[in-house]
Amino acid sequence: MPIKIGDAGLRHQIPARLDVGVRRALTQAGKILQRQLVSAQESLRPHTIATGATLTSQAVSPVWREGDIYFVRVGPQTPYAHWGIETGRAPGAPPPHAAIEFWLRNKPFAAGFSERELWIVAERIRWSIADKGTPAFNVVHQVWLANRAGFYHIFAREISSVLVIRGGRG
Repeated sequence: MPIKIGDAGLRHQIPARLDVGVRRALTQAGKILQRQLVSAQESLRPHTIATGATLTSQAVSPVWREGDIYFVRVGPQTPYAHWGIETGRAPGAPPPHAAIEFWLRNKPFAAGFSERELWIVAERIRWSIADKGTPAFNVVHQVWLANRAGFYHIFAREISSVLVIRGGRG
């Protein structure tokens, strides 16, 4: 028996049930998107600065809500991954020094660098990026477009499952 909005005693349950369904759907879709992103970025690896840290840092945040809008963050958790792979960076201003230094510290070749050497190399990389820019690959958008029908199916299934009252015949 489907829930009718006017049913006494059920009207107050609908927002809570919808909240559960939306959160479950976003979490499931986020996990699928995460797996697809790792696969897509692995195929781009020869053409980008995508590194093991970028690929293995793919994560799905807990779902949060601001007003009537739900959010989930899916993607790399490294500070340089967004502009380094997803959106690219046009020539002009350099990227943040801290992001480049973080990237360098995770490279085996930089293990023996002093703090001063790390700073110098990071600055050279920053200004090279400022001069030449980096290409955009729009991986998250492409993966979303390729899988959106499946994501819509997840939402439909989860929302309908929380709005149906299971039980005997009325």
